[in-house]
Amino acid sequence: MFSKTRIIATVGPAIMKEFHSWEEFKSEENKKAADEVADTIKNLIYSGVNIFRINLSHNSASSNIFWVELIRQVAKEVATKVDILFDTKGPEIRISELEKPMLIQKDSEIKIYCTRTIIGANNEFSVSDASGEYNMAFDTKEDDRIFIDDGKLVLKVKESNQNAGVIYAIAQNSHTITTNKRINLPDCKSYSIPFLSKKDEEDIKLALKMKIPYIALSFLSNIKQLNEVKKLIKQISPKSNTLLIPKIETQEAINNIQEIVDKSDGVMIARGDLGLEVDYAKIPKYQELIINTCNDKQKYVIVATQMLDSLERSLMPTRAEVSDVYYATRSKVSSLMLSGETAAGVNPVNAVQVMKKIILEVEATNYELNFLQKDLNLLEQGREQKKAILELSSTKTTKHKVLIINTINPDPKTLIEISKIDIGLTIIFVIPKESTVPLLQRGCNVVYREHPIKTKEEVAQLLFKKVDEIEPIVIYL
Repeated sequence: MFSKTRIIATVGPAIMKEFHSWEEFKSEENKKAADEVADTIKNLIYSGVNIFRINLSHNSASSNIFWVELIRQVAKEVATKVDILFDTKGPEIRISELEKPMLIQKDSEIKIYCTRTIIGANNEFSVSDASGEYNMAFDTKEDDRIFIDDGKLVLKVKESNQNAGVIYAIAQNSHTITTNKRINLPDCKSYSIPFLSKKDEEDIKLALKMKIPYIALSFLSNIKQLNEVKKLIKQISPKSNTLLIPKIETQEAINNIQEIVDKSDGVMIARGDLGLEVDYAKIPKYQELIINTCNDKQKYVIVATQMLDSLERSLMPTRAEVSDVYYATRSKVSSLMLSGETAAGVNPVNAVQVMKKIILEVEATNYELNFLQKDLNLLEQGREQKKAILELSSTKTTKHKVLIINTINPDPKTLIEISKIDIGLTIIFVIPKESTVPLLQRGCNVVYREHPIKTKEEVAQLLFKKVDEIEPIVIYL
């Protein structure tokens, strides 16, 4: 259930079924399905989910409100702190309405309308964004590539008429496209698309109203865009503690990575769109660059997209996926994120359990003790207790080594600093009331209990393990 590396699970129909309101959820005829949803959320928390991600591209505001309230209610029932992350729609480009699915044949000419809306047919279609003001012709030129549907269809620009708002392109392969498919422009160095749409503004307002601790900003590429969001938040809620997490998805964002990391609370490496916007062969290099930059600057870093992609369809991960999770964890990232695996996968709980199993294997066998004696002073313990902690941290054992910290008046800043101590033990804070400490902080695990956890048996029960499988130390702060 608990690890140093955080797990983010994306919410979707595989978790919530078709529920979008309390009225539906509390309906007597839906009781069985509602109980299954509540049990799924509980089991996700028990399996190790720290943060639930809600993708704002798909739902109505009322649905998002219901999902947040339900997750928080279930987390309260199991007395475990979980956080919510809102992921904005951002400046996406999509195919507008088509008359029917359109088969594009290789070498055929395509006409794309950028400022005029038509019902797509006969190799002609419109494109749109959330702002309704974007002219894609300004971001394309002759011989540029246009990727549609995650690169399944590749077009090559023949002519881009900016004044007419029309692009003529030649299909490089055959593929059937449908309404609302995503478009990427890998040869565009800097998009002219407006960053904050009305929808994004409303979603950010909702996040602040509901005290959502994290907002992931899709397709943020430069500091100007980040400052737009900061200005909006300052206008709405000057005292907000919401953390901003830019999603790194473009070459421009890579070029500006030092400044973006400096001015934000952390970043998400969104490898799906990043792999369409830049040369896919460079993804591992860029991932390493971003992780090292964030670790050096002590900022949060999330690795996302296709971590365990095959678990959307099966129960066993591929060996390549296991290695992906392994090396990301070993890099000491703040968090790993599951997307379709939990939002639309065959078994969301299994996906989390698989990820947690790999994470715990890494954390148990591949860590370097990296702390100073003064770090232990944060624990405010006597000499004998410090000695016991040091001895356990350096002991080689297959048992789960745990440090239980019971604290009555938790100061979020202190909990964060303690979580940063690389002591080789899983740290779990036991507190009597809700705390605002950010769970994106690597190593920060929080449970709510009226009374302290004192015995080895209580620790084993908390971890869903047998007594002989754990090696705990219990302290009071």
